[in-house]
Amino acid sequence: MGNLSLSFAMWSNPRARRVMDGRVEIEGVDLTITNSPPADTFWRQLRFAEFDISEMSMASLSIATAKGEDRWVVVPVFPDRHFFHANVLVRKDAGIDSPADLRGRSVSIPDYQQTGAVWARGILEHDFDLKPSDMHWYQERTPSLSHGGATGFTPPAGVEVTQMTSEQTASDMLRRGEIDSMIMHIPYPTLLDRSSPPHDVAVRLFADRDQETHRMFAKWGFIPPNHCVVIRRELVEKHPWLPVNIFRAFSASLAGHLEEIADLTRLHREAGVLGQEANQSLLDNSVLPYGLAANKNALAVLADLLVEQGLIARRVEIAELVPESLLDT
Repeated sequence: MGNLSLSFAMWSNPRARRVMDGRVEIEGVDLTITNSPPADTFWRQLRFAEFDISEMSMASLSIATAKGEDRWVVVPVFPDRHFFHANVLVRKDAGIDSPADLRGRSVSIPDYQQTGAVWARGILEHDFDLKPSDMHWYQERTPSLSHGGATGFTPPAGVEVTQMTSEQTASDMLRRGEIDSMIMHIPYPTLLDRSSPPHDVAVRLFADRDQETHRMFAKWGFIPPNHCVVIRRELVEKHPWLPVNIFRAFSASLAGHLEEIADLTRLHREAGVLGQEANQSLLDNSVLPYGLAANKNALAVLADLLVEQGLIARRVEIAELVPESLLDT
């Protein structure tokens, strides 16, 4: 019997690139690959379920699941992570020097429910006492071209969210002084996103971004994951070996990426610029882990934040969508 022919959509980031370019194969599978920006992939999956396997927004998947969606099975591969709050942009002349200065201000977001926004709001609230209801939100993505539109988003109680028109962009509004901050922005065009980073009029809220991310990593012990990998449930029911083979392939791709980094840093180690401890951390994959065990705390925090921010009525953990064959990863 031949390999399964499956469609697959993902952004070609370095950790997954070996799967994307064929250097690492998913055993038993021939892939038709679409290299797609995450925002576009998620919308196409949430609206039309176009692909057999894809990268997926963890927040939007949780929201859809809480509303009864059951088309997807999760492989605990987390190809993207950031401390999103550290990238908040503020207008240079807005007089905003700390998170507290955002209280009462107008801020933009591409998609209120996107995972990065959930993480950013959570840290701003728990670490800086800035609640989502303390700001007036402007959402740039339109209902027909947004993850929220695909899952029936309505603003949480007590939070003011204004829908921008298709002619408006957050970057132009920031330049004109109509908003004071971009809590998140996508720095490249997609089907859904039309703003460009307004670096001519904006600066980061956290001037020393590295200091802030180091603080949060020391506190939490993880960098917030925002994407996972999903497979059509009907495929898993017909081919129960598929999730494990996908997990193994992505794990091999990540290992190859880390080994390449370690090799590239060899001269830095020999010169004493990079210590052996840092190199060993790369090879041990302590910052970019896949599987459930190493991500247990991160997944629990995200589930709590989704409920706390009024985006889901019942608590959904990504782990409940993982097949039994991968529960011990």
